[in-house]
Amino acid sequence: ALRQPLRSALMSPEGFGTSDNGAEQRSSIHMALEAGCRCLGLALGAAGPLLQVVFQEERMLLDEALQMVAQLAFRKTSFPLLLVLHLGMLPAASCGLVPGALVEAFGQQLWRAGAGAALPSPEEAKGRVVVVLAPAAPGFDPALEAEPPPALKA
Repeated sequence: ALRQPLRSALMSPEGFGTSDNGAEQRSSIHMALEAGCRCLGLALGAAGPLLQVVFQEERMLLDEALQMVAQLAFRKTSFPLLLVLHLGMLPAASCGLVPGALVEAFGQQLWRAGAGAALPSPEEAKGRVVVVLAPAAPGFDPALEAEPPPALKA
C-alpha cells in the first residue's frame, strides 16, 4: 500500500526535495542508484493522460523517474543498468508512449538490439540502460496478446 505519493513539484531532478515538515528527502530510486544498484523494477501505471512509476512505496511521473535514472545511473559504475518494466497496471492504449519516453530520457545510453536478440554481456552494455519487460503475473496481469502492439515493435 502506498503511504503517500511523491509530490512531483517537491522533487528536484537530482532526487532531492523537501517534505511537508521541511526535512530533506530523497526518492527510493535516487537512493538505490546512489547505493550502486544495477537493476530497478518499475511498475508503470496511468493517472489520466500522465504515465506514472511506482517504485517501492513511492509514485512519480514516468518522465521524472527516467530523467533521474539517466542522471544518476552511471555515477558509481559504468556497468549496465537493467530496467525491468512491469506494464500490468498500464492501460494498453498507453503502452505506445513508453518507447518514446525511454528514447527521450536515455538517448544513446539506451541499449537497442534486434528482435529476438539475447541480452548483452556486461562488457557489451557498459554505460547503457538495458530495458526488459517483466513477465505477466498469472491472475493479476491481463493476458498478453501473441504479438506486441505495433508501437512496441520498433
